[in-house]
Amino acid sequence: MRRCFLIDASALVPFFRVSPERAVVRAAILKLLRMRDEQRSVLLIPNFCPAECSKAFAADIQAKTKSAEKAATEYDAAVEKMLDFVSISRQGLIQSHELVREHLVGIEDIFKAQWSMKSRGGQGLSGLDGLVLAMGRGLMKAHGAERVRVVTGDRWMAEVCNRNPDLLPRAVDVYKDPIPDG
Repeated sequence: MRRCFLIDASALVPFFRVSPERAVVRAAILKLLRMRDEQRSVLLIPNFCPAECSKAFAADIQAKTKSAEKAATEYDAAVEKMLDFVSISRQGLIQSHELVREHLVGIEDIFKAQWSMKSRGGQGLSGLDGLVLAMGRGLMKAHGAERVRVVTGDRWMAEVCNRNPDLLPRAVDVYKDPIPDG
C-alpha cells in the first residue's frame, strides 16, 4: 500500500537551500524520494508551492548576497533546481496537486481547530497553511487517514494536524519527526 505525502513549502525550501542546520530536512526529503523510487509512496506538492518556494529563495538570497547580479544568478539556479523536481516537463519527481473548489469548502473548520490550542507567538495558520491542510484533508478523505501525511517544516502546522486527527491527516515535522515507512 503506497503512502501519500503532501509536502509543504516549509519542508521543501530547506532541501534546495542547504545549510548545516538543515541537513536533517535534506535527509527526510531524500528518504521520501527513495520511497517514491521504490513505489512505496506518492509525493505531492500544492500547485501554489513553487511560488512560495520562489519567494523564500528570493528573500534568502537577497539577505545573503550583496551583488544584484550574483543574487539573480543564484536565484535562477535555485528555481531551476526546484523546477527539475516538480515540473512534469522535466524530472517531475514530485507531482503537483491542484487546488480545487472542494478544498475551499469548510476551510473554516481548519482555522477553528487551532483556537483551543496555544498558537505560535499569537499567530495562527496563514491562509496558505490553511489551503495546504485543506488539500491534505481532501487526500485523507480519498485515501484514508493512515495513508496520508502532511510533510512540513512548520511546527505549528504539524501540531494542528496531529492534535486534530478526525479533521486532518497526521503531519511530519521534518525537523523532529522521522518519515514513516511506506
